[in-house]
Amino acid sequence: GFVKVNSDRSLTLETPSGSGTGGGQAYFEEVLTITTDNTIPPLSFTPKYATREVWLTLGSGWVTHSVKEGGFTVNTATRTLTIVAGAQYVVKAGWQATVRYATDDDVSAPTISDLSPSPVTVGQMLTITGTGFTPTAVVTLGGQAVTATFVSATTLTVVLPALSYSGNTATVQTATGLASNSSFNFAAPSPTISSFTPTLASARTLVVITGTNFTGATAVKVGGADVLSFVVNSATQITADIAKTQVTGVITVQNPYGTATSASSLTIDQLLPFSRTGRVMTAPSVVLNTRTYTASSQPPNGTPYSAFDNNPAVWWLAANNSGQRLIIRFPFKIRISQYRIRQAAGSYPTNHYPKDWTLEGSGNGTTWTVLDNKANQPINADQTVNIALTDEYDYYSILISNTNGFAAVISELTFDVF
Repeated sequence: GFVKVNSDRSLTLETPSGSGTGGGQAYFEEVLTITTDNTIPPLSFTPKYATREVWLTLGSGWVTHSVKEGGFTVNTATRTLTIVAGAQYVVKAGWQATVRYATDDDVSAPTISDLSPSPVTVGQMLTITGTGFTPTAVVTLGGQAVTATFVSATTLTVVLPALSYSGNTATVQTATGLASNSSFNFAAPSPTISSFTPTLASARTLVVITGTNFTGATAVKVGGADVLSFVVNSATQITADIAKTQVTGVITVQNPYGTATSASSLTIDQLLPFSRTGRVMTAPSVVLNTRTYTASSQPPNGTPYSAFDNNPAVWWLAANNSGQRLIIRFPFKIRISQYRIRQAAGSYPTNHYPKDWTLEGSGNGTTWTVLDNKANQPINADQTVNIALTDEYDYYSILISNTNGFAAVISELTFDVF
């Protein structure tokens, strides 16, 4: 038993009821060493199990003090035991503090009887069934430590994280032992692609890819080459930014567990810069690579397509040049990052060059959004402007509001992306 100090300082022997494993309880004794002399020892002890009927003994071989539930506090929620101020214990360095406590916890070694579902994939909840589980149990799956939720002494759950699992072993480690089971069955959650839009794209087009298991995607490719960039919007959607060098081909999405391939190809038409050799306009409306490009002006005047024919021929404005537009319609939406107004040297005097203008974009050719605005521009044969757009348009226009005194002319209007 244990010596108890009574209120009158007499000593009595107290034998704990249910000692050993009788009465459904098991008793544990753990020892700490006092490191410094102290009247109120700064002792904090964390039992392995839930505590009840706690005894504390302080001494140096001979029993000096032994009390039950006195001079210390037990916090069953945090499982800590702390000596409180006012406990009149004088301890010396080298003395031992012995804690003996009873517990109703299951102190037998844990076992694993089942893991469900099988197979299990990333994001699914795996239920581990067995015995002897505790809230502090450490769980590994396929060699990887995972975070488990304690449901009961017979049930643990794990929402499977995206890790590199190796093998089929699951383990549960508690203070009383290690359980092992070889029925962990992990399926690689390979991505799938169900659709994408648009199906026709150019440099800097944003292509939305729909499918499954996109979380953790490591690469998105078109025609075997990486896209410029991509964003995983959700487990079922990715937005890919098409690179300037991209070519027509199938879309693939990779994650650590596999690769998805689209059923059809994304058609890439690298029209930019426009115009260029092999891609020029010879009429107000032309078909290039099976797609139609249209040039026009508002109000109708001159030959607008001359600004996209890659030669010194020019598009010119009427004498009243206020509010005149040069418009190009592409066969699909594009997102430009640069435009350039070029003039054929010697063809017209410099006072025909645009001075004030606005670059605008539209989705219908009627409602225009201002993308860039220039005023009092110097007289240059060529004017290159970089812009940062987040939206895509299939109509682009230059609205010229002022020249250097004469009707404006434009030899070439070129669009490009970085």
